[in-house]
Amino acid sequence: MQSLLACSPSAFITRSHRQPYRPFAAYFLTRFGGLSRREAARHLGVSSGPAVTQQIARYGRMIAQSRRLKNVAKQCEAALKDAASGVA
Repeated sequence: MQSLLACSPSAFITRSHRQPYRPFAAYFLTRFGGLSRREAARHLGVSSGPAVTQQIARYGRMIAQSRRLKNVAKQCEAALKDAASGVA
């Protein structure tokens, strides 16, 4: 599978101004990973479920403002839906 957001695992637990990694991870962990916001918070190294809610809101703003990130989000969703349905 092609890497859509190439980064190191530490990018998800490190605070980085205007980086899409944490918002994307928060959204996809809760939407497709079956995690609660509290569980996602533990994986992402944020303080609480409400912090994940803020990251998810940030995800929405980021894809609304950036055509590139919106396309990446669509590709991620398609790949995860295909993986969930067993399509290779």
